[in-house]
Amino acid sequence: MLLWIDIPQNDPKMTNTIQADHPTLEIIFKPTYKDAEEYLNNSLCEIHKREKFITICRGYYIQEKKSFTHVAQLFKNLNLGTRSFAVYTRSKTDLLKHTPDPPRSVEIFDKKSDLLDFINHHLKE
Repeated sequence: MLLWIDIPQNDPKMTNTIQADHPTLEIIFKPTYKDAEEYLNNSLCEIHKREKFITICRGYYIQEKKSFTHVAQLFKNLNLGTRSFAVYTRSKTDLLKHTPDPPRSVEIFDKKSDLLDFINHHLKE
């Protein structure tokens, strides 16, 4: 399962590529931090049972004033800290300027090919 905390329209080509590479992968989009938090809390038992669970989020959710560090803290609070977690952003350099010490559990990508490699790697483990 792939939880993508963003709107599906943000990068439809990437979504199509992932689905083509992994046709049985369930992709769930949650457009906001709050929606993702609600989903994670309501689905926690199911998520813990899953062998594969990957999350991709943005660097920052402007409307909610939440960043990927809030998502990482939520994962820690829900005992999901060991699950695969990536940030997909326009500029890794800019993001790291604002958050110079990101949580160790998070991998940050600004290139589609690197994000696809991350997904492929974690689905084949």
